[in-house]
Amino acid sequence: AVFVIREATLMERLSRALAVLCASKRISEISPPNSVKNDSCEKERNAFFEIKELLTHSEIRKDARFNEQFTKTVGLLFDFINDRNADLRLISEQTLDSILRDEVNNSVRCVFGPFQRHVGNSKK
Repeated sequence: AVFVIREATLMERLSRALAVLCASKRISEISPPNSVKNDSCEKERNAFFEIKELLTHSEIRKDARFNEQFTKTVGLLFDFINDRNADLRLISEQTLDSILRDEVNNSVRCVFGPFQRHVGNSKK
């Protein structure tokens, strides 16, 4: 038998990263305020990095589920800004910053791209 290993789609990868952060958030909410996590938050760091990479990837916007997942992701990132762990707060802010800057840049390109072509054609 031949097994084919299929590469995960961008949306599947995003869903997995969100699942990691949701699980971490639930654990954080039920643990006592004074408890300190023993690990270095490596899973969460990797999930934040994956989210940043995926949501700034132009291909993911073509998926029909993008808007719903984008909204869910941004909401979760804002939740982490209030996390007890300062490292998670910081990386959440950095991730949001990267994603929102990318969105602004894409919006500017969408507005000014056709405008620049129009202005260029009118000068001829």
